[in-house]
Amino acid sequence: MLATGKFNVLFDEFRGGDQVTIKFKSVFEKNTEKVENDADATGDNIEKITAHAEATPKYEVITEVVNGTISPNVEVKKGENAKIEYAPNDGYKLKKVTVDGNVVTDHPENYDFTNISDNHKIKVEYEAIPRPTITKSFDKANYKVGDVIKATVTVKETGNAGAVSHGVLVTDANQTGFKIKTDTIKATVSKSTERTSSDEPKVTVKDADKGIFEVGLDSIDTSQTLTITYDMEITRESGDIKNKANLKTTEYPKDIPSEATGKVTFDVATKVTGGKITPPVNDVPFGTDVVINYTPDENHYLEKISIDGKEVKTDKIEKSYTFKKIENNHKIEVVYKKLPTPKLEKKSDKVDYIKGDVAKYTVTLTNGDAFAENVVLKDVFEKEKIDAGVMQLDKDSIKIDGKKVNYAESYNFEKLEAGQKVVLTYEAKVLKDEDNSVRNEASVIAKGMDKEIKVNNTVKIHEIPKLKIEKKSDKKSYKVNEIAKYTITVRNDGKFDAHNVSVKDKFAQEGLMEIQKDTVMVNGKAVSFDKLSVESLKAGDTMTITYSAKVLKDVNAEVVNTATATADYMEYVVDGNGNKVVKNPPTATNKVNIEKTPVKPSLVKTGDATRVLSYGVILLGSALALIVTMRRRKAVK
Repeated sequence: MLATGKFNVLFDEFRGGDQVTIKFKSVFEKNTEKVENDADATGDNIEKITAHAEATPKYEVITEVVNGTISPNVEVKKGENAKIEYAPNDGYKLKKVTVDGNVVTDHPENYDFTNISDNHKIKVEYEAIPRPTITKSFDKANYKVGDVIKATVTVKETGNAGAVSHGVLVTDANQTGFKIKTDTIKATVSKSTERTSSDEPKVTVKDADKGIFEVGLDSIDTSQTLTITYDMEITRESGDIKNKANLKTTEYPKDIPSEATGKVTFDVATKVTGGKITPPVNDVPFGTDVVINYTPDENHYLEKISIDGKEVKTDKIEKSYTFKKIENNHKIEVVYKKLPTPKLEKKSDKVDYIKGDVAKYTVTLTNGDAFAENVVLKDVFEKEKIDAGVMQLDKDSIKIDGKKVNYAESYNFEKLEAGQKVVLTYEAKVLKDEDNSVRNEASVIAKGMDKEIKVNNTVKIHEIPKLKIEKKSDKKSYKVNEIAKYTITVRNDGKFDAHNVSVKDKFAQEGLMEIQKDTVMVNGKAVSFDKLSVESLKAGDTMTITYSAKVLKDVNAEVVNTATATADYMEYVVDGNGNKVVKNPPTATNKVNIEKTPVKPSLVKTGDATRVLSYGVILLGSALALIVTMRRRKAVK
């Protein structure tokens, strides 16, 4: 090929029917409007043939784009215009536009080629837009006052591949409810896989007391992560814990915040002894009410309630307690104790008393199987009876467990062990001679008991019987075989009924008289002579005893018999054998005489002799008797 563009193609032969195609390119010079070309064909015995071709030159605009879109390559004729438009992909921005090797400016979206007379090339380059992000997080969601929060700040470049943020700066500081421990701050950045080298972060503490610090890093790409960790101590009771860290870059000079939140929660610890209680309540949000319920075990009582270690009054919180708008951890402890079951016994040395008697009382308190506290023992007489002088307490006689104590309206015992006994003794003297009764009541109550345990004791006071006795016989003297008729009357001269009135009638001389058993009567009713009694003799009434006695011996004698009346509640003394003997019982004595029958003269005939016996002169009463015997003898014829 010649430099001029001319060329020849030779064929050795060219037969009929053959066809030859010759292709070639023709390059035209710039600024050319028209291209013409002639081709000649000649040969032996062939007439020259000429072919003419014409063409209009076109110029090409070649386009190229990086990270975006651009108008396709375009061909234009000389003098025509070509508008090339281009746009970035999402997340990219214009870096530079190069036209025919030269960087052009002020063409952000398109470029116009005008009056084209040559080929051109345009290259548009977009670069990734930096999209730095900051994320702050806590190690857990809920915290307690005094806990240490593990905080983590993460900075990443989240733009498209190749994006780089420059002048990275992270700042943080103390905020309400917590304090940053600046000596725990650590910052690291991962190695870049997009760049050959990268710098390390730098921590600067601006004010340790206020927790102000910053972490700087020259740049960060999409393959790297900047991690900042530090501890935060919760300093006060509050609700949500909020902490905001800020990020700035050269590209984004305004703060990009990231806030981490956590909740300060509280625990309500519960404890119960001798009962049941709501289980511990954990992770209670700030400002929330919590109700704790509790109940005793069977036969237990509420001893005390402590809130946060301090004992509180229980009168209005016997079944539940409400912690209102919680801002702290709390603890509630409920103590139930086994209900005391004391037993109380009261007795007197006897039931019936008369004036001058001393009643001896014993009150025995026996604690049950539970420990008892604040035990109060009382013993109270009927006030009106004491005021009336019926009975008088001997205050000097009061003893507890054998030890003398001062008089008190009640006796208090701080504590009694299970099974422990307390014995209270005292004496009271009967002052009035009348029928009456005196009731007194002993009671005991201890901590935890709803009501007192009470026992009563009633003693009876009786009037000393005022009996008057008389004994009479129907006459003053009797002879052998005669019947003496006796009458004994017992009258109650007292103000009250006499009970079990009994009469004993005894002859001083035995064998002189014999009681006729079938004649013995009390108030007209036949009785045995050894049972001369009535169950009750009303005031002013009379008891009448009648009986007969037969004279047994024909002697001169005086018969003395004494009737004695006794009844319940008469004063008595105890003899040497331990027997109770009525002191000075009412007595009536009766005396009758037995007269010996006089002897009548009698004639005894024996042969010629007759004897006359005469007996019968009693001189000097019963002390001297003179017997005169007269005998007369007569001669027998």
